Amino acid sequence: MVHGERFACACSNFNKLKRDYPVSKTYCFCCGGHFKYHYEIMLGVNLRVKEVVTSPLDSNGMNSCVFTFDIV
Repeated sequence: MVHGERFACACSNFNKLKRDYPVSKTYCFCCGGHFKYHYEIMLGVNLRVKEVVTSPLDSNGMNSCVFTFDIV
């Protein structure tokens, strides 16, 4: 989700908050689990969230959400 010239977090817990601090990527495993659910349905495979590569939360809006998944 792009907000102006920055990326906004898709998480409803954070996307409306005004923050002046970064949030750990660890928090984004929740969002990764949400994406995992939809990808499993679309692809017909079981996945595991391997890594949160980057997110708007830890990069102050400079990077989008990027997750790495393993097929299990």
